[in-house]
Amino acid sequence: MEVLNREIQVTDTPALPGGLLNIVPVQDIGAAVGRGIVWESQLCATPAAAPGVCDDALATADAEKAFGAPAYGEADPFGIYIGLECSPAFKDYERRATEALKFGEGHAVERGVDSLILSGATVLNGGVAVSMTNAIAVLEAAIRDLSSGGLIHVSAFGAAYLASKRGVDSDKDFILHTAQGTPIVNGGGYSRTGPAGAAVTNIDEGFWMYATGHMEILRGSVEYSQGLDVSTNTERGLAEKLFAVSNQCFTVAIQVDPSL
Repeated sequence: MEVLNREIQVTDTPALPGGLLNIVPVQDIGAAVGRGIVWESQLCATPAAAPGVCDDALATADAEKAFGAPAYGEADPFGIYIGLECSPAFKDYERRATEALKFGEGHAVERGVDSLILSGATVLNGGVAVSMTNAIAVLEAAIRDLSSGGLIHVSAFGAAYLASKRGVDSDKDFILHTAQGTPIVNGGGYSRTGPAGAAVTNIDEGFWMYATGHMEILRGSVEYSQGLDVSTNTERGLAEKLFAVSNQCFTVAIQVDPSL
């Protein structure tokens, strides 16, 4: 007698910690994200010494004040999807497709940010690789020079090196941050290469690190559709979602060689 395999219910795979969606604020705004986003950017400058102060300790009496215009940022949306194909006898297309989309959306959004934001970073130190300690120091300084706050970004490959480095700590949720408190995004969807696909010098160990200003993620709702093709006796389920990501003020990158 033929014995059929018994289908069992397995527990969901837990999401990996420390990714972009774990660290950056996420706003769920539904279909509105499809129009893209515009935001009033903070003034990307630090206050300067004011002239005209009596008994001025900084001796700036003859200096002229510089003025900056209000700044606005803009980002178009991008989409991610999961497609499922089987015979019409198969059921549960919608549940399986939407669950898979939700589980993998962090990785997909990181790929989008890597392409849209990190790939356009300004390269620091002339593209010459530095040690992990020097890279952290340079990016910490850049964040404080260029804005009032920000994030460090690194691929999962690079994060494995940083996690064992003195000066990088992990909290109870396994989110990395520097000793000075700057969050480090462990991006499974980030590439090891640099801006515009720049290669790493030490191909076995090297990677790139980035710093950005404050970021926010706008997320749409799941859009599901399903269709039957009777000519091939197949049915497809499709789950999609739109995102838009804001970044304030700057994006910089530096190459790291852990052997240094």
